[in-house]
Amino acid sequence: MPAIRCKWLAPPEAGGWCPRRDVAVTPLSHSLPRLNGSRSFGPGLCGPAFLPNPVLEFLMKQIVILISSVLSASLAHANAPVLLDFETPTSFASIAEYYHGGMDSAGATGPALGVSFGLDALTVRNDDGAAPVGGYFSHAPSPVGALAPVGADATMNVAAGFVDSISFHYSSTAFVAQGVNVYAGLGATGDLLASFNLVGNAQRGCSDTPFCRFDLLSSTFAGVAHSVSFGNAAGLAGFDNISITAVPEPQTYAMLMAGLLALGFMVRRRPS
Repeated sequence: MPAIRCKWLAPPEAGGWCPRRDVAVTPLSHSLPRLNGSRSFGPGLCGPAFLPNPVLEFLMKQIVILISSVLSASLAHANAPVLLDFETPTSFASIAEYYHGGMDSAGATGPALGVSFGLDALTVRNDDGAAPVGGYFSHAPSPVGALAPVGADATMNVAAGFVDSISFHYSSTAFVAQGVNVYAGLGATGDLLASFNLVGNAQRGCSDTPFCRFDLLSSTFAGVAHSVSFGNAAGLAGFDNISITAVPEPQTYAMLMAGLLALGFMVRRRPS
């Protein structure tokens, strides 16, 4: 490998040090082996280190492991579906910002999943202390809580958007045409990307609770959706286990790019 010109901390005639490779040089013999397996090639020149510094090598490995962990976490977050099971918001309270890291209308705080609800989207829980014998509903995929739309403002909003598909379980006391609609814009605006008719299945084959049967519906769609309206089914249906694939938040892309840049820098700086 070619010699590397160094900036000396002391003149080479005085046995100065080459800080780039931490190689000592004496003025009498410029071809003798030096520290770290390097050779000096004359005043102001030093050869590359052929034996790695153990401390630097260890630190480099730890940094690469850390960067790889950040990248893995970013990718996992980018690809993970969002599942809303309504098990933990307050019963008969508006869900509101609960799934956006904020609070429902009763003040309970929830996880930051990037999902908000209109004020007519309530949670109903079988364990709220006022539920009838057997509960408000039964045989749902998540047994404790469900989404209950009570008005036109029962809209789910995803500010960052979601893609590819949506699925949910529902129980309805009557047929509802276009009971659930997926829109490109927030607040049930923009292009209609998908629509679901609901059949009256609430007590089909069962009678232990008013809503004792839940069926799965799903659909794919093109483009990026930002909202889902449940308002057409207000007072008639309940919903559970809504699943979407959210578009990553901008900070996820930033974290991923930072990790890639840092990893590229480490690779470039690694001794050949």
